[in-house]
Amino acid sequence: MNQTWWKSWVSLVLSLSCIVAGVGQAWMFNTTPTASAEEAVSQSQASSSVSTDHQQKAAEEHLKLYGTADSDELFARFSASSSKKLGTYEVEPNDTKAKADWIQTEKGGYGRIQKSGDLDYWKIKAPSNGKIKIQLSQIPNGQNYDLYLYDSEQRELAKSVKSGSADEGIEPVTTEKNQWYYLVVKGAGNSSHKSGYYHVNASYLPTAPDTQPDPFESNNTFDTAKPFPLNSPQVANLHQKSDVDYYKISPTLSSTIDLTLTDFPTGIDLDLYLYDPNKKLVAKSENAGSKDEKISYNGDAGTHYLKVAMSSRSAYKTHTYKLSAQVQTLPVILIPGIGGSRLLAKAPMQVHGGQEVMVTMEAWPNLGGMILNPNDTNHRRLLTLKPKSANSVKMVPTDDRVTVYPEADEGGFKAIAYLSYMAPAKEASEQYQSMIAHLERMGYQKNKTLFALPYDWRFSATDNAVFLKNKIDQALQQSQAKQVQIVVHSMGGLLVRETLLGSVSYQKKTKRIIYMGTPFLGSPYAYRAIKFGHNFNISAYGYEPLSNETGRLIAQYAPAVYELLPSKNYVKKQSYLTLVTAKSKRALNYDEINSDPRVKVSYRPLAKSAGLKQEKWETKQIYVPQYRIIGDSRLTFTGYEFHEANNHFEPVFGNQGGDDTVPIHSASFKMKDIIKDYYIQEGHSLLPRNPYVIQQVAHLLLGITDVQKGMRTSAENVKNYHYTIITVNDEMTNLVLTHRGESYSLNSRETTPKPFQIDRHDNVIVILWKDNPESFELQTAPITQSSPTPKKSPLSSLPQEQPHDTNTTGTITIQHVFANADTNQQEQKRQWQLVPGAEPKKLQVTLN
Repeated sequence: MNQTWWKSWVSLVLSLSCIVAGVGQAWMFNTTPTASAEEAVSQSQASSSVSTDHQQKAAEEHLKLYGTADSDELFARFSASSSKKLGTYEVEPNDTKAKADWIQTEKGGYGRIQKSGDLDYWKIKAPSNGKIKIQLSQIPNGQNYDLYLYDSEQRELAKSVKSGSADEGIEPVTTEKNQWYYLVVKGAGNSSHKSGYYHVNASYLPTAPDTQPDPFESNNTFDTAKPFPLNSPQVANLHQKSDVDYYKISPTLSSTIDLTLTDFPTGIDLDLYLYDPNKKLVAKSENAGSKDEKISYNGDAGTHYLKVAMSSRSAYKTHTYKLSAQVQTLPVILIPGIGGSRLLAKAPMQVHGGQEVMVTMEAWPNLGGMILNPNDTNHRRLLTLKPKSANSVKMVPTDDRVTVYPEADEGGFKAIAYLSYMAPAKEASEQYQSMIAHLERMGYQKNKTLFALPYDWRFSATDNAVFLKNKIDQALQQSQAKQVQIVVHSMGGLLVRETLLGSVSYQKKTKRIIYMGTPFLGSPYAYRAIKFGHNFNISAYGYEPLSNETGRLIAQYAPAVYELLPSKNYVKKQSYLTLVTAKSKRALNYDEINSDPRVKVSYRPLAKSAGLKQEKWETKQIYVPQYRIIGDSRLTFTGYEFHEANNHFEPVFGNQGGDDTVPIHSASFKMKDIIKDYYIQEGHSLLPRNPYVIQQVAHLLLGITDVQKGMRTSAENVKNYHYTIITVNDEMTNLVLTHRGESYSLNSRETTPKPFQIDRHDNVIVILWKDNPESFELQTAPITQSSPTPKKSPLSSLPQEQPHDTNTTGTITIQHVFANADTNQQEQKRQWQLVPGAEPKKLQVTLN
């Protein structure tokens, strides 16, 4: 190798170093001449206008450092044994990323921190995946310089900030092929030196292998997602920056999904994503930097997908991460309607010797007490209320020694599964038992993920909201989930709306609400209960043991019954009271119903308070997904016609549909926060135990909103119906109806099987026919021996009907109402009258 060649080579190096300083050309990690030359030419052409100036500056730097810029003299120095190796020298300004000097691995670069606040940028490019080690040495005596490493997005990957003049070093940092990295040298505090040079060196470790795939690989797509074990943290990695990891979890019930991504090093920025079974992104965590990522999402049953990916802001270095997933089933709370919670009472009772002791007894329904006590005196003593003070809406027990509370056995499940546990009334009084059993088969566990809320249904929804909030908190604590699901029947839906509208924070704790037969606008049955009483359709041993009068006394000051009255919105659509005069017939508006002394309810303060609550429930929105299951196609009580001439209330049943208790336009009132309605031909009290309803509820709890077998998404009217109104205008106690050879006492409270249902309204008896009767016979006074005998009570303790006083006179009005869809006849009416005398009378009614 001759001297001329060396001179040419040194000259070339010096010329290139000048070009590098001027135009920002970089030395690669590798020393492939072709690659460097191509980049040098490209950079030189882009900046030819400034090359000469920078060459001059580089020559000036060489002159200061070596005392000469002559290539021959420089060759002599570098070819000799010199204390410094040939390297790259900074050319100021280089204090920003855009002005960074290039540096060659192993040979490094030289620079100066010439004044306080000065800093030097150097840049290098990785030829392949590997590692780089950085060293800062030859720091001028008495100075304190620090060393930093950044990626191309100016994110700090590592640093060395030792005190004093000690060398600084950055341990090997993982690098990614073809990515730029930046070294920064700056003086700590006021450290600087006008002439003293430091040396910075980058050592590339090309033998460092790429990060090896983890045991879950290959899992780079939805289709190759690997099952992820629950409640067991797993360690994995992204073996290159473009790598992504997919996992899947499959909760069988709607659940809270908690994900955490931790334990990745500084400089690595990972993100976490969650997708639902339809592969729709439902949650993500994209914290900046190396912060842990966390997701808590309340999802439905089915396969969910997890994705771990490296942020575009992230550096790349060898690393692992730790991922954990926990799934907690969303608990379900079951809530009954009015009369649907078994109640106990602590009350005084006389014992032998006339002494009173406090005992615990069943207050509701207490069928045994009803049957053995014909006047229901125990119910009237335990369940009736009175205002705490004049015009107060705060109610207290009539007997202040009585305390009533919902039965708490089995966490409240005993109070809502059946109303009575007396055989054979138990099966007939079932409420939630079938649904509870079905949910348990699905995997729900009582008092862990399945909860019951019995409550004192006489009191306001505002009072009972406290207990629902407590139950929600208890369910979340027991299940460790973040939300609950609520299934309600009837008035329980109004309790839920009051709770979530009154305490908005509890909306965030609720995943969804499923209503069954909820009277969103109220029901005329509440008006009936306050005016004339109601026996709750309770039957036992073939009889209706609760009298209507007892029901009236319980309802008279029960805030909940007033909250169930038809609301102003109800009356706007269809009034439940019609005034009939000698000249006209018109529907009463809401104000008239509440002001006319002939028809208004007994205690106005409760009615006024209820009206304000109803307005809130009907107009304010709950931001929770809600679904309704609505009974229809049943002949339903819709109110009264008030006849002015004799102050007579005549009940009316409508063909618009309903569940026999809640009219269809109340149950299906349009509300912004209702997602979907489902319809079924079923009675109000039977909705929670109907197998099709249970199946629909179960699917909704899983997040499946498709209509199930036996259900519909549109309402149907009643196509054919017949009912007979019998108004008794005297004091007769015995009426016998004969139909198809069988006779039945209408005044008795027996409920033995009949081809019709009896509905009582004060002195009015309504016969709701199950089929289309052709004729019947109505008879007054005792039946002769030759006549068919009405069925008798199997319980001798049940009060028997007294023989009719044949001297009583009066008028019995029979009115038959029917609709026939086949002949397009709607609500055609026929009337008959029976005027009994001293002898028993009969009336044959032919309906054809």
